[in-house]
Amino acid sequence: MALTARQIQRQTEQRIEEILALYAGKIGRKPSRSRANMDGAIKLAQDDASDEDIGTTIDAILADSFMAKNLTLTFVHSKLDALARRPKPITNGVAPRKDFTGMGRMLKAN
Repeated sequence: MALTARQIQRQTEQRIEEILALYAGKIGRKPSRSRANMDGAIKLAQDDASDEDIGTTIDAILADSFMAKNLTLTFVHSKLDALARRPKPITNGVAPRKDFTGMGRMLKAN
């Protein structure tokens, strides 16, 4: 049996409350219900992001003191979205060498 629109809305509202509770647990205080937090919670609920992914992203943001100042659920959604889209580089355990001198382009041209 298909869900009615009211049931879907109720499930989404419950998921938003769960996301806000997870966010509150990670930051150690009750979050404000600002537009940025509510919009972010709605987007995370619509994207069906898992608690583990949200928690890992919040922990990564809190580890950086500069980014932690801008911590809202909209910011968490954008970082989670960016991390999901970014392909992992294949390095075989070795970091790629970077040419900061610009000489690499000159040598390849010849």
